[in-house]
Amino acid sequence: MNKNNFTHMNTFFKSIFLSLSLFISLAASAQDSVSKKKKKEFANSFTILPWTYTDYPKVEPAFTYLKVNANAPTQYGLAYERKIYKNFKLILGYALWNNAPWLFRSIPDGYYINGPDPVYKKGGIEYRKKYKMADLLFMYRYNKFERHKVDIGVGPSYHWGVNTIIDSIDYNVFESFMLTSDHKAAYFGAVYAFNYNYLMFNNRISIGVDARYRRYIGYRITQVDYGLHAGFNF
Repeated sequence: MNKNNFTHMNTFFKSIFLSLSLFISLAASAQDSVSKKKKKEFANSFTILPWTYTDYPKVEPAFTYLKVNANAPTQYGLAYERKIYKNFKLILGYALWNNAPWLFRSIPDGYYINGPDPVYKKGGIEYRKKYKMADLLFMYRYNKFERHKVDIGVGPSYHWGVNTIIDSIDYNVFESFMLTSDHKAAYFGAVYAFNYNYLMFNNRISIGVDARYRRYIGYRITQVDYGLHAGFNF
């Protein structure tokens, strides 16, 4: 990992820590006005996840720069959780790489560079585009504390999108020409998850941080997702 990537990740984690600490402090103060009755345990939850991610080799947005001076999420997700037995639950998750036009000045079709530099050879992947992920996670919750919850788990994952393949490269004295075509791509693999949740307002709302480690068969990139989340429990 180069110095710029390390600095970006360090800044992002500091932002997460400060934001989460402030939010928890405000929420804890607000709960002083809430009754002290025994909190109900809910069996279902919907969660939104604005993530960023790192990976090796690096996959980065192509031809883009931010409209705002901020660390933008590079991935968004939704998840539904269902308690199945005591401290065990299932999570059905969906996520996609960010190609939001309101955030970037230029991002054609959500193009992402494949690794540090495109592989300019016949059959190489120039771009990965519009990638999405679907996960089914089997989770265990460490349930010792009333408001603080830690979940760990593992499950299968399906990763799909569009690859721009280099069909041919022609060179002459003055310039070169490259012909490409788009092909659908799909990969099966596994995802390992860690979640921390802070419960508030009689356990109706949860906020926290999470991280996911992804590996896919035939997909040479190892991906780690990390970020904040907020959930509604019912």
